[in-house]
Amino acid sequence: MNSNEIKRFSRWLGKQLLEITSIALIAFFIAHYIAQPIIVEGSSMYPTLKDKNFGISSRLFGDDDIKRFDIVCIDMGNKKIIKRVIGLPGEDIRYTNNQLYVNGEAYEEDFLEDSVNTTDFMIHVPDGAYFCLGDNREHSTDSRYYGAFDRSQIFTKDVFLLVPLKGVIN
Repeated sequence: MNSNEIKRFSRWLGKQLLEITSIALIAFFIAHYIAQPIIVEGSSMYPTLKDKNFGISSRLFGDDDIKRFDIVCIDMGNKKIIKRVIGLPGEDIRYTNNQLYVNGEAYEEDFLEDSVNTTDFMIHVPDGAYFCLGDNREHSTDSRYYGAFDRSQIFTKDVFLLVPLKGVIN
């Protein structure tokens, strides 16, 4: 290799490294601040989300953006779980005869299959926390087990499925 070839190769290599570094930084920025890739593990959100579904979930939301029945991703430290928000901070949540009551008012859960059974319970959601359940109630480890989730644990909201293509789930 002569010196001109070495210089040309060095310039080419420098450009390639710059492009790869730029792409990596953009991908990191998007995943950390805008949207997070999500892979569904398990059947706790069936039929809304199925095991091995792949999608993205938004990181662009504030406390006021979390609404009842939103799907959120929760950081448990050693694992991340996907659940549906049922109770908001300060609310009284009660299930009686498979019916959801929030502060005494009945709510329909149209996203649940007819065969789903939610056992009776009552809970007060602490300030700054959210009560979250899986859609597949008999097969979900959720706020009934862990307690209400602190707002700081909720790191993404909504899920846009990429595989299979279904659209925004919230």
